[in-house]
Amino acid sequence: MTAGCGRATGLAPAPPVAMRVSWVGLIRVLAFVLVYACTGLHPQAVFAEGRAIIVLDASGSMWDELHGRPKVDIAREALNAVLQSLPIDTELGLLAYGHREKGNCSDIELIVPPATGRAAAISTAAQYLNFTGKTPLTEAVRQAAGALDSTARPATVILITDGIDNCGGDPCALAAELEDTGANFTTHVVGFGLQPDAAAAVACLASRTGGNYLQADDLRSLTRALQDTVLVPVTEPTPSDPAPEPAPQPEPEPAPEPAPEPAPEPTPPQPEPPLPDPPPAPVADIPNFAPRIALADGGPALNAGIPVRLAVLATTRPGATSTAFGMADLPLYLPPGVYELTAALGAVNISQTITIPETGTAEPMVTLQAAPATFRPRIGPNAAIETATNITIANAAGFTTTLEGNYETWLPAGALTVTARLDAVTTTLPLPVIAGQVIDQDIFISAAAVVPQVVYTAGQPVNATDLRIDILAAKTAPDGTRPLITSRTASNPVFHLGAGDYVAVATLGLATTETPFSIALVQRTDLPIDLNAGVLAVVADGADRITITPPPDIAGNAALLGSFAGGTTQQTLNAGPYRISAIYGAQTAVASVVITPGGRADVVLSAP
Repeated sequence: MTAGCGRATGLAPAPPVAMRVSWVGLIRVLAFVLVYACTGLHPQAVFAEGRAIIVLDASGSMWDELHGRPKVDIAREALNAVLQSLPIDTELGLLAYGHREKGNCSDIELIVPPATGRAAAISTAAQYLNFTGKTPLTEAVRQAAGALDSTARPATVILITDGIDNCGGDPCALAAELEDTGANFTTHVVGFGLQPDAAAAVACLASRTGGNYLQADDLRSLTRALQDTVLVPVTEPTPSDPAPEPAPQPEPEPAPEPAPEPAPEPTPPQPEPPLPDPPPAPVADIPNFAPRIALADGGPALNAGIPVRLAVLATTRPGATSTAFGMADLPLYLPPGVYELTAALGAVNISQTITIPETGTAEPMVTLQAAPATFRPRIGPNAAIETATNITIANAAGFTTTLEGNYETWLPAGALTVTARLDAVTTTLPLPVIAGQVIDQDIFISAAAVVPQVVYTAGQPVNATDLRIDILAAKTAPDGTRPLITSRTASNPVFHLGAGDYVAVATLGLATTETPFSIALVQRTDLPIDLNAGVLAVVADGADRITITPPPDIAGNAALLGSFAGGTTQQTLNAGPYRISAIYGAQTAVASVVITPGGRADVVLSAP
């Protein structure tokens, strides 16, 4: 066909549906086709059918950058742009995963249940999501399918993900499971910055449920993918054929006229009995509580997408229990009376007394006196966010809250202080908070990233999960010991330290070494650590225990380095001579061995 903008555009035929498109819906669909034809957008739209849920990846990897911008910012902008064009009668919801807890594969939440008129709520919720956790996308799609109840009518899930499932889920197996149920369910997958191998791992969710996989690598392509999957044509049921007129029936033959009856005796008129009173009509619990909640005096009311947690407790009814609800539940019905209302948002918690009248609606103003806050702890202007930072925010009145891994919250207005601690380095700054004003702040921590490079000997790096490194102060305490600054047990630990003098103590198995070092500039520092060690492997079949000592001194004494139950052991030891003893009940077999740097010594002992 030829588009109205003057160029030919081929359109794939639409899939058959058991519904008739209304005139309004037809106009909208034609408008979408014209937009695609004139702007060069995706030529084949894959509309969501029936009710739909957007499943949004809110994992920590969404902070990675594409073309110099965090994927978080691109996703929010694209989603907001598309939702502004969402028809009011589209039933759409939002489910997110990885937005509350780092490392929790159960962190999945249906934030906005699918319903009409939810575009603003979804857009606002996405703006305030925390992006911090893992990627349980398989279980998230399963929960979205359950929330849609696709057995009743068509249902669609639009999955937006920048990674594969890292919580043990199998997307392809889930797709087959959903198809086996016979449900009218479709999944579209938008791969945001996915590499080809990762895209292949999740594309089966779409292909096996009749959906499409769309790749997005920038703002334009992500916006286009969301337009193709989220915008829904308006449809209405096809009316059924009118019922046929009943066949005419033959006229019945007239009955013979009855014989005249004798006139009855006249009776005096009787009074009519009174009509019974009609039963009282049931009274519905009409919503009578519609609070207006704002961050600041005179500020705009918060919408349903903001996760304000509300609760009321009736103060005039002894023994009453607290009732909790969220912004999406408003307005609601409460029995008339006096209540204590609490509202919590992030680190903010306020309470006030409200009265529900016998008639009418209570519309109290609830002002949180709060501000949204986002912090970015870094060790330099262009450095990545240090997710191991502990941020504590407090004021003189005793308020305190701690942020770890996720640095987005809401804070009470007033004079606060923010303290960021990264390993042994602490930075404290004043933080004036004004209600309703957004806080978006970098926190620069004067720390150097110290990266130990541990080797058995030159050219033989250590890669062992039980490698332990303690960082001690170089200056000794009055008792002769060195204060411990920080410690790690990992194969490739990284430390953040301020300028100063230190000693790194590396321990692996029975080998240990001390390496003094200094930091003069706050920048990355590679710290070479030579364990000067090798590996000893001992096999003593049937032995009760194996012990390792240095050679005995002139008096025949030797300090015990290690004792291990059973007949085998493998240990890392500093280079040098050692004595190996295998104990068989009351008998002992002994061998001597020399460990060389980077070498391996195998010792076999048998019962005497």
